[in-house]
Amino acid sequence: MRAATKCSIFLGYTSNLVSSGLRDIIRFLVQHRYVSCLVTTAGGIEEDLIKCLGPTFLAPRGDFNHDGANLRRRGLNRIGNLLVPNDNYCKFEDWVMPILDQMVVEQEQEGDAKVRWTPSKVIDRLGKEINDESSILYWCHKVRPRSSSSSRTSALPNSLLTLVAPARRTRSRSSARP
Repeated sequence: MRAATKCSIFLGYTSNLVSSGLRDIIRFLVQHRYVSCLVTTAGGIEEDLIKCLGPTFLAPRGDFNHDGANLRRRGLNRIGNLLVPNDNYCKFEDWVMPILDQMVVEQEQEGDAKVRWTPSKVIDRLGKEINDESSILYWCHKVRPRSSSSSRTSALPNSLLTLVAPARRTRSRSSARP
C-alpha cells in the first residue's frame, strides 16, 4: 500500500514497547519495508540489542507486583511483568564498549578515513555489529530506512569521545557484578 500511495511512514516508539512484546512487530515492519523512518529513544535501541544478548522471562503468573528489592537481591530486574537478569545488562556493556572504542579510533583517523558519527550512523553500525535477524536494528542496517533517536542521551555528539570516556568512568565505579 505504501508504494502505491508514495507516502512516507514514520514510526515512533519507546523502550517499553520493545521490552513488553511489540519488538517482533516493529522488526517485521522494518524488515518488510512497511516503514520509511524509525524514531526511538536510547532505551528503544538498548532494549532491542539486550534482547539479542540474553533472555527475558515472564514473571510467574504474569504478576506485575513483585518486590523490586527482593528481585534485585536475586539478580533480577522487573519491566512490568517481565524479569530481566542483571547479567543481560553486563553482556550488553561487554558487547557495546569495544564497538564504541573502535568507533572512537575511526573518528580520530586522519583524512578520508575519518568518520563523523551521527545518531543514524551509530544506529546503523550497531545494527551491523549485532548481526542477529531478531533485531530491529539489524533490519534497519539491512534495508536502510532512515532511523534516528529522539532522546538527548542517544543523540550522540560529533565527538564520540565525550560519550565513551564518561561511560568508561561510570562502568569502572559501578558495583561488582553479581
